[in-house]
Amino acid sequence: MIGNVIALFFLGRLSDQVGRRIISLPAIGVAAVSTIFYLLASGTGWLYWARVLSGLSIGLGSGTCTAWLVELSEDKDESAASVLATAANMLGLGVGPLLGGFLAQYGAWPLHLCFVISMTRLELIKNKFSWIYIKSITMESYHVVISS
Repeated sequence: MIGNVIALFFLGRLSDQVGRRIISLPAIGVAAVSTIFYLLASGTGWLYWARVLSGLSIGLGSGTCTAWLVELSEDKDESAASVLATAANMLGLGVGPLLGGFLAQYGAWPLHLCFVISMTRLELIKNKFSWIYIKSITMESYHVVISS
């Protein structure tokens, strides 16, 4: 909660100033560090810092991704894109704890499996995002070379 409030109040418009891509990768990185803190937690101090970092990554990522989704909508209908982003957030807020509870109850390593899965998911997202980013930079460079 603390990290989320700090991110939303003080860093909420940062992606408007420096760009969506530049903020998205650090948000994923902070989420990964938070997940590592959860995995290594040996006391409440680790858990507090993991929650702060988790909130910070959510605050950075949710505002940035919602604005990005609105910008990328094909029909430029901001209200439909905002509803889609809100629905995706609410679905994640509902399904995430449900799946985490199911894994804690019935899966192996009840205190760690959900965080291992979370880390794997973050790595897949980071790799896909990095590939798209590198591809867009390569395409921009290619267009500059052709137009010269």
